[in-house]
Amino acid sequence: MQMFLEKLQKSSNNRYENGNIFISPNNMYLIIDEMKYQKKAMNLLITPYLIEKGGNMTYELHYYEFDIEILAGSKRIKAYNIKNGLPKDITENLVPGIEIDMKEYSLACEYLKSYLDSMSSFSFSDERKPLSMMGDAELYYQIF
Repeated sequence: MQMFLEKLQKSSNNRYENGNIFISPNNMYLIIDEMKYQKKAMNLLITPYLIEKGGNMTYELHYYEFDIEILAGSKRIKAYNIKNGLPKDITENLVPGIEIDMKEYSLACEYLKSYLDSMSSFSFSDERKPLSMMGDAELYYQIF
């Protein structure tokens, strides 16, 4: 899987800022293809960012992170704590992650696709408002 992630990071349309690699939304769907091909789920923490087109500003979308955690024999969909006061856009359209057995790759693919589709539909207007430079920012991801 490490070789695949290195190849993914070198894919076209990614951004390279200050020694960091940010993966384009379209390239993120390649993870789904790889899990289906390998028939194994990947242990991933996906952190989204808004990056201003000129590359002068990067904003981490911490509350929009998604985690696939591999735990033998596990199958659990994580939920947001209702007391944290996150916007409904997040709590109604995303799950923060899943805990699954490595063999449950189809479930990982399903939830990752849903996450990526939801993320592409968000405008992130609340995140853009206080930072006028972020008006033309684009969505990218890092994988940990």
